[in-house]
Amino acid sequence: MTVEQGRPGLGGRGGGLLIEIDKEAFDEVMKAYKLPKETTNDKEARNRAIQEAYLGAARVPMTVCRRIVGLYAQARILARKGLKSAVSDVGVAAYSLRGGFLSARINVLINLVQIADEAFNRETRSELDRLRAEEEKYNAEVTGICLTKL
Repeated sequence: MTVEQGRPGLGGRGGGLLIEIDKEAFDEVMKAYKLPKETTNDKEARNRAIQEAYLGAARVPMTVCRRIVGLYAQARILARKGLKSAVSDVGVAAYSLRGGFLSARINVLINLVQIADEAFNRETRSELDRLRAEEEKYNAEVTGICLTKL
């Protein structure tokens, strides 16, 4: 089961928080490193398992990045139309989204360093750059709206 299929956690329905799924993904990386490496076959199987585990470990924080960018639509509505007395809460939420995005982004990047699949790296970095630009724009918009109401 992929992260997107069944365990949304952040901003969605389903079981499991993405932080738990992220931990499980990293546990898979650690398990892969513990596989035997005595024979050539062992080494090849271990390397494949490590690569697969890192792919999983990169996908989870990437999902967090996507979901955070998606949450800005609701934050924008709340900033524009929500109670004036709660606008600071929306601003704090936007700053929290920013911190979450940056944290997830760096986790994607650290995992990509270990992944040999150049196409996956290229596609993921490209999407991550696009998401970063969107997140910066949305964060500036939402916090700007909030600050003008204070």
